[in-house]
Amino acid sequence: SSGINAEWHYGRGDFVYYLAVGHYRLHDYSTAIKYCERVLGMEPGNQQAVQLKEIISKKRKKDAIIGAAVLGGGAVALTGGLLLAGAVLAAGIAAVKKR
Repeated sequence: SSGINAEWHYGRGDFVYYLAVGHYRLHDYSTAIKYCERVLGMEPGNQQAVQLKEIISKKRKKDAIIGAAVLGGGAVALTGGLLLAGAVLAAGIAAVKKR
């Protein structure tokens, strides 16, 4: 009887791990992390879940850095565009005043 329960419990951990992998591949990192933690709750020594959780953490940090760089670059471009528009407007006003 205990052998059957142990097998079912082990199979359930695998199933939950594959849910984590699926969500990772869908870029749903928060849910993937939750499933990894669930696996580790059932099987604390599960190295696949530990490694996947580390991979997800690194990926999230990398994505955050890239997002910040893109956002920063967009802010620089917006500021540059506004400065250019301001310069063109000022030159237009100066030209009108000279007439």
